Amino acid sequence: MDSSKVKNILIVFLLVINLLIGMVYASRRMEDNRFEREMRNNAISGLEKMGVQVSPDIFEVVPSPIYMLEVERDPDVEAGAFSTLLGSPLREELGGGNLMLTSGESYARLSGDGLFDVSLGNGDRVPVKGTGIDAALEVFEIMGFDVSGDYLSVSELPDGFAVDGIQQIDGLKIFNRTYELVFDSQGLAAIRGGRIFGAQLVCDATPSVSAASALFAFASNMIKNGTPCREITGATLGYYAESTAPGFTGINPAWEIVSDLGVYYIDAISLTLINRHDLPRTDSETG
Repeated sequence: MDSSKVKNILIVFLLVINLLIGMVYASRRMEDNRFEREMRNNAISGLEKMGVQVSPDIFEVVPSPIYMLEVERDPDVEAGAFSTLLGSPLREELGGGNLMLTSGESYARLSGDGLFDVSLGNGDRVPVKGTGIDAALEVFEIMGFDVSGDYLSVSELPDGFAVDGIQQIDGLKIFNRTYELVFDSQGLAAIRGGRIFGAQLVCDATPSVSAASALFAFASNMIKNGTPCREITGATLGYYAESTAPGFTGINPAWEIVSDLGVYYIDAISLTLINRHDLPRTDSETG
């Protein structure tokens, strides 16, 4: 048999193999889609039996599992970053990981759990070239941080504008790490809120639970609390942060659940309800 015939036979053989692989893949995808539809229908039916109406749209997107993270924060790095906004401030240790930086009428108060409150006096504003989100990115660049992956939005103020930020990891929000930058005609006037600076490391290999598991756990918790939920309109996977030890911040998977009772958070691993009071709150949230 000449080489051309052998080559043609090999080509046909490979085409058949590829066709079979494609058929197996398509069959597997159809099976996966059927399984996902059954899971969605079972979840909706089960919640309805508990007296909870749920939007089917919640189950349309199935996010990949995420894992518990931890960050070892460096107080000296953070203090140095905020010092760039105040020139050469005086530094005062307040205990418990809390720190105060002062320079004339300006100050930066840094807490042990990663929250901060910075106010710059009239003569100490930090000038910026850009406006809106670009101005916020410029400020953090001056501090030595890249926050381009955060969710940022702009709102107008009578004498300037504000940029609100929510820290994100790979596109998922850390629900309780939000911050605000306030700008006037002179430049940056204030920063307040919270953000975790440092490299995130996976500290537990347990994956986050599905939306269905989170919704069942939420509905059960609310029934036990004597405030049964009647409707769930949204569920978003993300993280919440908490101090785990001096200098360490845990970043735990969590589901944000929007219901007729309000917005709640449930741990996406332990399935325990996260109290609103357990979530560190920023000055803008408490004010």
